[in-house]
Amino acid sequence: MLSLTSKTIDKCIFDNPKLFGDGAKAADIVQGALGNCWFLSALSVVATSKGLMDKLCVAHDAEVGVYGFIFFRDTTWVTVIVDDQLFMSIPKYEDLALPEKRLYHGDKTRFNEHARKGGAALKFANSGKNGGTWVSH
Repeated sequence: MLSLTSKTIDKCIFDNPKLFGDGAKAADIVQGALGNCWFLSALSVVATSKGLMDKLCVAHDAEVGVYGFIFFRDTTWVTVIVDDQLFMSIPKYEDLALPEKRLYHGDKTRFNEHARKGGAALKFANSGKNGGTWVSH
C-alpha cells in the first residue's frame, strides 16, 4: 500500500483540499477496496444529522495534517487522532516500470496530474466529487 504526506496531497490528489468541501453529506461517501461498509454507513448517518459532525470532529489542523475525533465505543467516548497519510491504489511514479513511465513520456508531473488526481485514486474510501477529504481520513 502507498501513502502520501500532507504536502503531497495538495499536489497529487486534490486541487483545493478541504476537510468537508461543501459540507458533509451522506451522498459524498464512496466505498473503496476495504470491507468497511459498516463504518461508512455510520458516517452517512452522522453526515445526515445536522451539527453532529462538528461535535465528533473536535479539532483539526489541515496545515499540519492532524484531525481529532471522538467516537462512542464499548460504552465510553474514545478520542482518536487521525493523520492525513492516505493510501492510494495507484503507485508512485518512482515505483513504475520503465514501459509504464514511457506512457507518460517520462514526465512525473504529467503522471501525477492524470493518474493520481482526484479521490478515485484513493484506496479505501473517498468523498466523491465535492472536494472534501473527510471520508478519506
